[in-house]
Amino acid sequence: MIQTGAKGSAVNAMQISCLLGQIELEGKRPPHMASGKALPSFPHYDTSPRAGGFVDGRFMTGIKPQEFFFHCMAGREFAYGEDGKDVMKAQFLKKKQIPFLADNYKVIKNFSSEMLDDEQTTADIAQRKKQIRKWKKKNGNPFQKHRISPFLLFSADMKDHKVYKGRMLNKETGRPRFAETVCKLWRESDTDTIETYNYKALRCADPVSAEFQGDRDFGAITEKLDSLMDDYLKERHSCRKSEFRHLMSVKSMLSHVHPGEPVGLLAAQSIGEPSTQMTLNTFHFAGRGEMNVTLGIPRLRELLMTASHNMKTPNMDIPFLPDIRKLEKKKANNLKLKLCRVTMSDVLQYIDVKDKIELFPERNQVYMIHMQFLPREVYKSKFSVKPAEILKHVEKKFLKESSMP
Repeated sequence: MIQTGAKGSAVNAMQISCLLGQIELEGKRPPHMASGKALPSFPHYDTSPRAGGFVDGRFMTGIKPQEFFFHCMAGREFAYGEDGKDVMKAQFLKKKQIPFLADNYKVIKNFSSEMLDDEQTTADIAQRKKQIRKWKKKNGNPFQKHRISPFLLFSADMKDHKVYKGRMLNKETGRPRFAETVCKLWRESDTDTIETYNYKALRCADPVSAEFQGDRDFGAITEKLDSLMDDYLKERHSCRKSEFRHLMSVKSMLSHVHPGEPVGLLAAQSIGEPSTQMTLNTFHFAGRGEMNVTLGIPRLRELLMTASHNMKTPNMDIPFLPDIRKLEKKKANNLKLKLCRVTMSDVLQYIDVKDKIELFPERNQVYMIHMQFLPREVYKSKFSVKPAEILKHVEKKFLKESSMP
């Protein structure tokens, strides 16, 4: 199922057959309680991997109660919709709808009150945004995959040093001697040198939404919305920037989901119920009979449970070898035509049915069926069947199975 792309991933297979691995909460190991225990069943300040949330069990054989509790903790770490926004209220926070909000500024601004504006919070948010912009200008994308540490920068600067000339290994440790020398020089470096490399490898500050709460701290908007605002202001030079930013901050705050909203029930109705209908990544092609295969659970039951000899949607993929010759390709095409399934609808042009009642010698209802088949030129490129074979099948099979007692 994983290889075909139907369901699941390699991570799911690993969790079933190998182990679950390290459990993380907010990017960290599960913290200790006030008592110094990770869970009541662990000793105080236990430093073992299991006490830190490492699950070495697998789903195939089952996991222990403590591991199950850690796993449940990680599965319930979420904000509604990942950003806390109500889907119905956040529809205007898009690029196409921003001009509409700007035109209705006078209506939305009436909600704003003095309680929303907190000078200290506004200053802290502005300072955080300034730090992020400064870091991006210097280092580029903060989501880059490669990580730079102070020691890596120090090692790069030591490439021209004489310690890199020796490539011999230390037999006791198995490490190159130049690597041991670089490590020794890093440990013996003074404080100013280490601080210099720490400043060069300074990571990007956390986004505003990581520390400030959008429905409580006025002006705490996401970076995506902030970029949309900047793009809009570049095109609208006549717009008052301060009023526009105030408007977007108010709208962003109003778009958050209300406290106490039954988000679990909403998720069950909108996500849980439709996701139970297994479609196996298939689509509907209107008017294409060969594409409309049996879908979902009925198809799975047909393949695995009933093991039917007469499958509803048989199909076969037979690829050609790359070095096949022209004559052999013609033979392969003829074989493909012989393997194709032929139904009455493929070769029948129309059918005319008339009936009448006969009174003698006894009362009967007589049906007169006229079947007009397509000429062979129409279907000979798709099927290898001939008109004589069609008539033979109709006489021996079709009429026998469709006749009434």
